[in-house]
Amino acid sequence: MKRTYLFICSFLMSFSFAWAQNCTQPMANFQFQQQKNNINSQFNESQRLMAGKQLLDRNCLTASQVKELCELMGNDFNKLDFAKSAYPRTTDQANFYEVYNGFSQFSTVFMLHDFVLEQRGGNINGGGGNNTLPPTSITFPNLNYPSSLGYNGARRCDFALAENAFMPLAQDVRAQFDENAKVNRLDQIISQQCMTTSQIMRFATLLSDDNNRLSFLKKAHLRVFDLANYNQAVQVLQFQQNQNSFMTFIGGGNNPNNPINPPVGNCTVTQADMADMKQRVQKESFDNSRLNMAKTIARVKKCYTSAQVKDIATWFTFSDSKMNIAQFMYDFTTDRENYYTVVDAFTLTSDRDKFMAFVNSKK
Repeated sequence: MKRTYLFICSFLMSFSFAWAQNCTQPMANFQFQQQKNNINSQFNESQRLMAGKQLLDRNCLTASQVKELCELMGNDFNKLDFAKSAYPRTTDQANFYEVYNGFSQFSTVFMLHDFVLEQRGGNINGGGGNNTLPPTSITFPNLNYPSSLGYNGARRCDFALAENAFMPLAQDVRAQFDENAKVNRLDQIISQQCMTTSQIMRFATLLSDDNNRLSFLKKAHLRVFDLANYNQAVQVLQFQQNQNSFMTFIGGGNNPNNPINPPVGNCTVTQADMADMKQRVQKESFDNSRLNMAKTIARVKKCYTSAQVKDIATWFTFSDSKMNIAQFMYDFTTDRENYYTVVDAFTLTSDRDKFMAFVNSKK
């Protein structure tokens, strides 16, 4: 990670910065620390993000101050959202590479780096005047993209977009100057092409705004080749409200008005699936981020045993997180008659009593 940061640092510092800055005077440090404490005291991460953006409405910050506020958020996509909003309000944009050190994932660092290049005119010489960026190779987020090889289930069309035709289109979308242009280009593509779930997911990740991603997934539902895999597209959505909206839209979701029935047939989560899930969950730095990752994967797989849920609960450090995931996973469990065994994941008597009360409420 450090080598990557050093590379990006030297890469950025080699530019001759010629971009006008709207901000010239940053907040005084003592005022900034007061506002930072206020943001950190917010009830949850969404409120911290909102409070941070409100601070930007009336203040300018240094790159190092932006980095400090990014570090108040555990989720890299929230950090990315805030950093993008903060860039125009940063007094020393030439030092913005310092913000990269506040991220935990390479992929998000490069997404921010690409955004900065866009803001600086779309090319490394800072010339400006172009409406698009030059085509570059694209690294997509490390998600569980479903394979359509040999697929013979429900479908919206007979043939999907060929992979060798997908990448030029993705580069075209990536090269659009702003988010609205990307949305419009994707609308054109889905009106002309039938695509696999994997292709739709990768297209969606080219959008920064989670609401735009949700809207695109809903539109693309009519153009998906491997319809039975489409629930896995929920992985590209960051916010639980949007995840729930998407799953309800396609007929699933953890919605009390539309409960999930126990999976049937040969629906199973293998040991390899569990190992992959554990690796992805534990890669996250904070319990909140781990919860979001675990829930996203659970919505895709849906076929856990009570023993597997007990194992998953042990991946979390804090009692509240264990309880949260243990209760959440109930709707994704095949042997609900054994769900009481998940209580063994808890050590405190109060937690065990609370969990058993939850199980009893489900009878």
